[in-house]
Amino acid sequence: MRSIVYIFLVIGLNSAGLASQTPTSVDTTSYRSAQKIFDNLFFEAIKQRGIENHNLAIKAIDQAQELPQLTAEQQTALAFERGKNNLALGQYHQAEEAFLFATKSQDYKRAAQEGLYSVYHEQGDYGRALPVVKKLARGDAEYLIDVVKIHIQQRDFMLAIQLLDSLDHKWGESPVRKVLRQEVYQNTNDAEQSLALLQKEAKGEVPSEQHYLNKVYALSQKNMVAEAFKTALEWEKNYPNSGQANLALYKFYRDQQRHDKALESMNVVLLDPIVKDVSVHQVVKDYLAFIHAQPQYEWTLNRYLTEFSKRQDAEIYQLLGQYFAVKGGGTQAIEFLQRAQKIDPNNHNIYTQLAALNYQQHQYDQGIEYAEQGLNLFPAQSVFYLLMAKGYRAKGANKQALVYLEMGLDYVLDFEQEGRLIYQEGAAIYQELGQSDQAASWRKLGQINTDE
Repeated sequence: MRSIVYIFLVIGLNSAGLASQTPTSVDTTSYRSAQKIFDNLFFEAIKQRGIENHNLAIKAIDQAQELPQLTAEQQTALAFERGKNNLALGQYHQAEEAFLFATKSQDYKRAAQEGLYSVYHEQGDYGRALPVVKKLARGDAEYLIDVVKIHIQQRDFMLAIQLLDSLDHKWGESPVRKVLRQEVYQNTNDAEQSLALLQKEAKGEVPSEQHYLNKVYALSQKNMVAEAFKTALEWEKNYPNSGQANLALYKFYRDQQRHDKALESMNVVLLDPIVKDVSVHQVVKDYLAFIHAQPQYEWTLNRYLTEFSKRQDAEIYQLLGQYFAVKGGGTQAIEFLQRAQKIDPNNHNIYTQLAALNYQQHQYDQGIEYAEQGLNLFPAQSVFYLLMAKGYRAKGANKQALVYLEMGLDYVLDFEQEGRLIYQEGAAIYQELGQSDQAASWRKLGQINTDE
């Protein structure tokens, strides 16, 4: 978009040029006065648009438009400024007319085309947006990504793939284009059409990894499991150290109950830094669930702990902590959760788990410390008031525990389960204090809606 400074310069230069050409017989004082009025109104429109007072900006533009003897450049500047305000107000028809007028000026043509593209795109009018964005792409190749997106919106999948192929060939693969390529196949409901596209997409003797990924996905969608597995094997053969290929194989081996082969593929996945986040988390979660259900494979865990640790991933450490907690390894569980907390100090679940595990280990001071850290970070989470109360109750400080329970009740409107637990904890404390009536009252409140 043309900057405000540039517009100021255009107007200034234009007025200077006109002044130099003014015949001596013309009243230059009157001309300069009119120019000053125009400048003031135009700058007022820009100022009001800048603070999002678009109606006031349009009012200033209307006043400037009424001035006599406006130059073509001034008319264009006003139209372009009007288009931007109309667009911001969702007045698409008026914005379109204004930008179309501005495209007649070479100085404003590209900026006005960008405005037109926004007008059509925001309305989902991809038919009219496409020719405009193609013109923009001639001067800025980044707009070609928008061309691809519009082809996808219009379900012109072959055109989208062809353009992606062209861009990959020219500039190499990119994460953005990989996502768009995957989107093509996700939106192609007809698996036969997906496979036809993939067949035309394959280039050279060895297809790209993205091609294999898309083909495995398309075949799986068509429930052609044997063909998808065969494609994954071919993918791994051509790219033997590919974590993506082995991620696909891992899933097939897991479903085939071929546990040893699944573990081998999992190992490659973990060694490949390209495979990240959600995919790795799911693999680790699957693996831990597998060895929990198949204890004869628990010995493999030590073999993978080093690889897990190399990733320095808070969620992986949290999964390991939860696994060891279930298995009764409280010390190891705390160790991994502490690692997770250092990497992700704003995860409230980690503080609740650390507090609970320390209480199980009878480390009440440490548990209270984690509960207090969580409370300081998340003062509206009632679970931390409950955890503080549990810690102080375990230390014999029942009155202090009740203070936290009372405070926690202010935050249980949206957390009914925590509310019941708070009342139940309070009932137990009042019973210990010998206040049977209070204990009965809290116990009754803690039983509300327990059958739901």
